[in-house]
Amino acid sequence: MRTLINVILILQFGILSAQQSQSKLIIGTWRFEKECDFRTEHEIYKDILETSCGPMTENGLESPDRTFKSNGEYTDYYTTENIRVGNWKLEKTKLSLNSRISKKVFDSRKELMERYLKEQLITKGEDGKYYTRPVELNIKNLTDDRLEFGSEKLYRVWKRIK
Repeated sequence: MRTLINVILILQFGILSAQQSQSKLIIGTWRFEKECDFRTEHEIYKDILETSCGPMTENGLESPDRTFKSNGEYTDYYTTENIRVGNWKLEKTKLSLNSRISKKVFDSRKELMERYLKEQLITKGEDGKYYTRPVELNIKNLTDDRLEFGSEKLYRVWKRIK
């Protein structure tokens, strides 16, 4: 019985240690590289009209550069004027992103935001700030310079730039 308890404790310590090392790997700035079909591993090329309708980014891609900080916050850099922040958490193979709603946006759309609060589409955090529902991403692979995540059908590849 004692041996079984020791084995369980060692396994739990190993899992915790792996999660901590994965969290350290993700810290840094990442840039979207490509989207691939999970089954064939081939890159998916989108129609120019489809990609030109998304938010403008200074990097010329459809996704902003994203910086994961060691304090659990992340920053999306669309343009110098359009920066979005939030919190991130990594548990096993799931990356959870919880985007913060700026006070300016909340105040300018107060009635709508109050309705979203009632419908639990947004929440008020312990820090007194407002957040959207978390987005959970399945991590396929995480190395020093490459991050892959997605669904059963598609995954996105990001490369470390800093």
